[in-house]
Formats: sequence, structure tokens, C-alpha cells
Amino acid sequence: METETGDANARVQFDLPSGIIELNVEDLEKIKKALVSYFQAPGKGFRPYLEFQKPLLEEAQKLPCWIDADVAHVGRWILQLRSDKLVLVRTPPRAEIMYLFVATLIEQNSGWQISEFVHERQVAR
Repeated sequence: METETGDANARVQFDLPSGIIELNVEDLEKIKKALVSYFQAPGKGFRPYLEFQKPLLEEAQKLPCWIDADVAHVGRWILQLRSDKLVLVRTPPRAEIMYLFVATLIEQNSGWQISEFVHERQVAR
């Protein structure tokens, strides 16, 4: 991942199997829109998380988007490349046991869509 930082013209690059993708803050706003849309009408994979739907939706609607150093942010969500897939990872406050929400993204029709939503359990070291 490479990044240009400093202002609204900041960009971040990810090397995907389909090629290098370069994103700016406007692209992050589109990703935020996909996140909001997903929480408004979650897919079948979201059923285990229904208790979190309303708070995640309310949070997502207010999230700022920015690029800082090598990190693309959609509020508390960080854009990462995992197993050749672009994902958003929600970083919770530090705790002994943390649950990270992970939303897998796919680019579609000049926008973005959430294709999978899972959680990961992490134990602080």
C-alpha cells in the first residue's frame, strides 16, 4: 500500500489481484455509503449481529472519511488488504478481549458493496 497524504487530495493504493487500485477521500465516501446501505438492509450473513444493526447504522451515517499516512479511515473503520480482498475493519476501544467487525468490499458499478460481514475475536497481549 502506498499513500499520498496531507489534504483532501490524499490517495492510498492497494495492490489487488485485478490490479492496483488508487482511492481518495471521495472514494472513501462511496465506501461509507456502501456501509450505510448494508446496515440499512443487511444480508443474510448479518443475522448474528442484528442487535448491533441500529448502533452501527447510526454510527456509520456520521463517520468522517480521511487518509492519514498509510491508513485510509472511514471513522473507526480502517481500510485494509486481507487475503487479496479489500476490507473495512472496525477498531474497538482497547480491552482485554475485543471483537473486530470486518466488512469485505467489492467494487461494483462505479461504487462499492459489502459482500461479507463477520467478526473476529482478539485477545490483548
